[in-house]
Amino acid sequence: MKLKFIVGIVGYTLLGLSTSFQLSEPALAGPAPRTCASRKSPTKGAPTLAQAKAYFICGSELYSKGVGSVTIVRNLKMEMSPKPIFVNAANVDNIREAISSSRENITVDVRKPLYPIRGSFANYTCGANASTCLEYIIVGAKGFCFVDDFSEWHCKMKGNFGAKPRHGVPVPANE
Repeated sequence: MKLKFIVGIVGYTLLGLSTSFQLSEPALAGPAPRTCASRKSPTKGAPTLAQAKAYFICGSELYSKGVGSVTIVRNLKMEMSPKPIFVNAANVDNIREAISSSRENITVDVRKPLYPIRGSFANYTCGANASTCLEYIIVGAKGFCFVDDFSEWHCKMKGNFGAKPRHGVPVPANE
């Protein structure tokens, strides 16, 4: 009898836990954030411009579970310098500012080169079930493509608002 009682309690507890937590993201009203299948390429030299754009997009787009919003990047225009730079005492603060993020802590492999990037893009923040978004146009963005301590590529850049953010913008279509 004790064993049945314990199994029953464990079963109800597991059932309660599985129904208390949402195990998957909700269905999104618009496009889902894009992700990188891998960040390991290239193993030598600079990423191509297409790779740099993909690494920027998958590092910028996200679903914020706590807030229930989706961030989407569209209209990305990017240039990448063919001349790499290395972290040194003179540029470390500028590099840190360009790649810092409040949502992730990425370390730069200082033994590997960084590739300066610049560009512009539209950033959309949409409620997960909303039909409209907040649109930010970012211009004069600058940053770097770099390899982290796990040999994974990241491309980060920050810029200025090109115009006041617009509310009520339709959810952007897939690119």
